[in-house]
Amino acid sequence: MSVQPISIVVRLADVEIERSQLERSLGFVVDRYELARGHATAYAQIDIPEANDYWSAAFDRIRRMAPILSQFATNKSVGSMCLDVAIAFPDDVMSTSSVVPSSLAELAGGLGMDIELSIYRTASR
Repeated sequence: MSVQPISIVVRLADVEIERSQLERSLGFVVDRYELARGHATAYAQIDIPEANDYWSAAFDRIRRMAPILSQFATNKSVGSMCLDVAIAFPDDVMSTSSVVPSSLAELAGGLGMDIELSIYRTASR
């Protein structure tokens, strides 16, 4: 049984460019942008839009961002990058596994992104 995530986000740490420049470069709105306390850098979050196949939606969005994110990483406009996947498992199927598609893992890894999985327990169906 393959489990669809409940959310997927791309997090960028140590962002050294302004939100408007980041959004212009990426070609869409950044969902969260916060200045780090006492630092000139910021944290940005890009939510992957909900879709019937979240995995494919994440792959498509990251593939479109890849050239820009690579450029930002090279010129140190952003620090670390992370793909955060949240998955919910009902109590009665907590032993079920979910697989991050290899194409998505390879794409994220090629950009130097960490992949974080957050597992949430929900009531049984």
